[in-house]
Amino acid sequence: MNDPKIISTKKLAQQIGTSEEEIISAAKSGDLGRIFPKLSQSQAQQIKKLLSDEASAKKLLATPEAQAIIRKLSKK
Repeated sequence: MNDPKIISTKKLAQQIGTSEEEIISAAKSGDLGRIFPKLSQSQAQQIKKLLSDEASAKKLLATPEAQAIIRKLSKK
């Protein structure tokens, strides 16, 4: 990964104590609130800030890592 601010779902799952599948399921359903309680306040604020900024969200979604997750979600 080129951007140190972007981590894989597997690494995020390890950091917040949940499964990668739970993160993907929450993202697919649009209910990220399900995993927010497992995040630190700082992590939750960073994610909310990123998602609320359209330019940042588009940049994130354009990364190879995000595209791989999108392809994975599209298959389910």
